Amino acid sequence: MSIPKSWLIHSLANLRKTTADLTGVESNRAIALFFTDT
Repeated sequence: MSIPKSWLIHSLANLRKTTADLTGVESNRAIALFFTDT
């Protein structure tokens, strides 16, 4: 069974987007915590 290259690229793009979204959420949460603590 071979995986189409387009599908692989699509999956990698989605993974990068998801990772970016998660890191964005995490940094926003960290900033919010920083401001509420001080």
